[in-house]
Amino acid sequence: MIRKWAERIVFIQVYRGILEEDKKVTYVFGYQLLIGKIISSILMILIAGIMGTFWEMLLFMAAFIPLRQYAGGFHFAKAEVCITFSALVSVIIAIGFKEVFYTMPLYVWIGVVIVSGIFIWKLGPADTKNKRLDDIEKKVYACRTKIVLAVELLIFVISVCLQIQMVNIVIPITQFVILVGIITVVIQKFLKNS
Repeated sequence: MIRKWAERIVFIQVYRGILEEDKKVTYVFGYQLLIGKIISSILMILIAGIMGTFWEMLLFMAAFIPLRQYAGGFHFAKAEVCITFSALVSVIIAIGFKEVFYTMPLYVWIGVVIVSGIFIWKLGPADTKNKRLDDIEKKVYACRTKIVLAVELLIFVISVCLQIQMVNIVIPITQFVILVGIITVVIQKFLKNS
């Protein structure tokens, strides 16, 4: 479905002379990513609104998107599966905010940030068969991952000092979700090579 939308958009733009015919495949891929991200973002916001966790999920998205972009992690082969999985993760996180996260002590979140941060720092960026990175991209993405992690750590430390509970929870949750995606890739590679 998303591929058909992307192909239609590219067809119209090629027809109008906006895009070049010989680069259609690249444009279709780019539009698929864009459409998938837009749909995922809209779903996350809708889920957050329905679940009453709008501000938490908005903050989660602000922390998640740049870190996920550079640290990498598991990629599904089809955009529709990715969107469905993202919606499921959003529901789980929203339920966590409603029922569990605010009851957990600060030292748990500090521990999650430390452990997740160390592993993301060491293992990121994680490429997959659906998104390969060459050596230069790995170096650039590793540097950017570390910058985003450092910024998030600084924000976390400031929020702990200022006792901003929502931020104290969102940043660890974000990093934990990213870490799970990276560890999934590491396990897949290990199983494939053994």
